[in-house]
Amino acid sequence: MANLHRRITITFGAVTAGIMVVSGIAVFAVFKATESARLDNSLLQLARTEIGSATDTDRIHVHEPVPQALSIKGVPGYEKFVWIVDQQDRIVAKTSNVRIDQIPSLAKVYEDDAWKGAPLMRDIQLDGRPIRAVFYPFHGPGGVAAVGVVGVPSNILAEGLSRIGLIIFSMTILGTMVAIGVASAVGRSIAQPLVRLAEQAELADPTKYDHEEELRAPYREVKGVAKSFNSLLKKTSELLAERQTIIDGQRQFLADASHELRTPISNTLGTIDVTLRYEREAKDYVNALEVSRGEVKRMGSLVDDLLLLARSDLSVLTMDKKPVDIGAIVCDAIHAIPASQIGALQVQTSLAEQLVINLDPLRIRQVVDNLLQNSLSHANSRITVKVWQETDSGVLEIANDGPPLSPTEAEAIFERFRRLDSARARHTGGSGLGLAIAKAIVEQHHGTITAASDEEWTTFRVVVPTK
Repeated sequence: MANLHRRITITFGAVTAGIMVVSGIAVFAVFKATESARLDNSLLQLARTEIGSATDTDRIHVHEPVPQALSIKGVPGYEKFVWIVDQQDRIVAKTSNVRIDQIPSLAKVYEDDAWKGAPLMRDIQLDGRPIRAVFYPFHGPGGVAAVGVVGVPSNILAEGLSRIGLIIFSMTILGTMVAIGVASAVGRSIAQPLVRLAEQAELADPTKYDHEEELRAPYREVKGVAKSFNSLLKKTSELLAERQTIIDGQRQFLADASHELRTPISNTLGTIDVTLRYEREAKDYVNALEVSRGEVKRMGSLVDDLLLLARSDLSVLTMDKKPVDIGAIVCDAIHAIPASQIGALQVQTSLAEQLVINLDPLRIRQVVDNLLQNSLSHANSRITVKVWQETDSGVLEIANDGPPLSPTEAEAIFERFRRLDSARARHTGGSGLGLAIAKAIVEQHHGTITAASDEEWTTFRVVVPTK
């Protein structure tokens, strides 16, 4: 895996070294061009001086030179070579340090070019030594045409360039080392917060998200990473908590379902065992079968309820919706309640007429039945049932004057197998699924169901959209 610190150091160092190398080459090239131009200018001045002195009498001659400094700073004294050639290719004058057999044949080509009238700068070899020379055409006494050649060893320039090159090379190495050191420090300062961030992330526990333990970072850019990680950690923690809640709910659901099913199964087995202990009359067997049939129906009803909730959880619970009068559904549900179950309770109704909504009539009837059964089980003396329209919604309210619910109980009452009244017995027919089923059906109609209590009434409110 790539190391950020090392990558920054290598990249920054390589870029810096490349820049310094390119800059050094450019500086060297500029220096070389500048110094070469200055040398050529100095040679041209020397040539003019030599030609001037060579023609100050009635014959062409040269003066013996002594080492002297060029007009180039830092360049030591030089040895000057001078010779003059006429149009017959005869050497008419020369300094003593020039031998005729040393003059290269290539120089004569340059001399021929020089006859064209313009001074020429050339690099030549004189007895194996590199010479920078100027070929300067002129006219001597009596109009005699000639070319004066003035040269100096070119190593004076090479030595200067070598020193400059060495300086540039040293500066490049030193600069690269400094750049690598700086890059290493910068890379460490950039990578260190990420390292600390990684250490914090490794210690983070997504199952116990705490705002006080969120990742911290010193720089804005790294803070963005920390913020994103904290957000991800929070979401992960929430998902894990939700997952654990679902798992716990499933475990509780299975435990409760098993408990609810065990009771009718035990009752059925008990009835059968008692009946089969010894021979009985036919009516006793019929009675036992009726009791067992009731328990089996109870188990079937519970299984149907569990299946409905399971389909709701899987979002496969379908609704056969059609335009129906919700008031009529509520009225039918009330009339279907046996008088023996109502007893001395007062049931007051206020039902809107022709409140037609697109609903599944069987499922909505199931909701109404469950809410009515709950109120019948808890009411002290009165139950009120109301249906009316609000803007784009139909509203159903069923209230009873039974024991009030706390806000916490009002939310928990719609959970599965939740019985808030511990004194309530199973023989009332409740399995603890009625309100959970009502909520699932209402939500499938894109509606809401709530419970609330005041000092006098406990009210269940169902709101479903009319459109």
